[in-house]
Amino acid sequence: MKNVLIIPPFNPYPLTSGGHQAIYNGIAILEGIANVYVYISSTENEHKRGVDKQLERGLPFVHVLSDIFPVSRHTFRWYCSLLWHKLKRNFHHSQKKEIINAVDERLMPETIMSEIGDIPEHKVQFILKAIKKYDIDIVQVEMMPDIKIVNYLPHNIETIFVQHEIKFVRDGLMIKKINNLADGVLELFQRNKREEIELLNMYDKIITLSPTDSQKLIEAGVTTPIVTSLAVVNPSVGNDNNKREATKILSFVGPESHYPNYDGIMWFLENCWEKLLEKDSEYTLQIIGLWSATTAAELVDKYDNKVKCLGFVDNLADELVGTTMIVPLNIGSGIRMKILEAAQLNVPVVTTTVGCEGLPLHDGENCFVPNDADEFVEDIIKIQDSTLRSVFVANMRKLILSKYSLEALKESRVSLYQ
Repeated sequence: MKNVLIIPPFNPYPLTSGGHQAIYNGIAILEGIANVYVYISSTENEHKRGVDKQLERGLPFVHVLSDIFPVSRHTFRWYCSLLWHKLKRNFHHSQKKEIINAVDERLMPETIMSEIGDIPEHKVQFILKAIKKYDIDIVQVEMMPDIKIVNYLPHNIETIFVQHEIKFVRDGLMIKKINNLADGVLELFQRNKREEIELLNMYDKIITLSPTDSQKLIEAGVTTPIVTSLAVVNPSVGNDNNKREATKILSFVGPESHYPNYDGIMWFLENCWEKLLEKDSEYTLQIIGLWSATTAAELVDKYDNKVKCLGFVDNLADELVGTTMIVPLNIGSGIRMKILEAAQLNVPVVTTTVGCEGLPLHDGENCFVPNDADEFVEDIIKIQDSTLRSVFVANMRKLILSKYSLEALKESRVSLYQ
């Protein structure tokens, strides 16, 4: 069997987000296909608490290579702040002022102003030593943060990049939301896009999670062979017992740190929420995932306790079953694991075109895909109908069982590793 080194941007276990699930399941199906090594970076304190070994306990066949990060881990916001200030210094004062006025600073760090970061020397050396020590045949990089590692790998190593989200697609959608776009922003976006494509073309294979993303990469000029390998959920989690009487609770799943989640829920609250309550004041909204205490308090206060942030929950089914999932995303690429989670739990979905992109969903057949805020509100009310609700969840679950099983994922990747 091949020796495969997987480099994720974070420890994929526990499964606290859709990205964690996609990476974890992609590793899980490799049992019996390859000898799997997974690079995990942790602080000394995390290492002492055994955080870096959680994946190994969940998947005993995996060999975790623990890299003790030499300095304290940056929090996401602090890292983004440092990056933002570094980028500001690179512009002339006049350009800098124009860009600051043109772009919301909240979306700045994770969007078009963020360049593809370099790999720390410490990390490069650790990975190169691991390749030699464990006689690695294939290096598989998950997500954008480590895409540049391909520049440092030996030429005799096969390389795979797993494209969970196309950065230039997401950034392009963000650009459309910015009024009075400064020339410097567009120029930087184009430069970042070119670099992203150039890096992708350095890999031997690319895995995408949807045929839609595969086509977008080809159209953009990516020449590396692309394999579409669908992300999966565990169908055994959902069953006929996951059918409670419909409530007037709406559920949104996703962490605040991923900006499209923040943008999507704020769009919904600003454009749909008041209209929905005018039609039926009994509705409430629960936001599931890691959100800051500050944002959570602001939402509770602003919306009179009709909106609540539950944080990370141990059992998603306990909170989702009987509710209606909303996925009001207007920015993004890849696929939304939260929709697959809803499908396996028999929870109906109201989403957007971007929200369901890459998934074989059809408006009025297995979900609702409204075109604007008014339709979004009307569709939420429509989905309360018990007959329609049953049809939607049955159609969506059938789709998930047929296309998004662990067996289907394993089959799609066996030949790739061989």
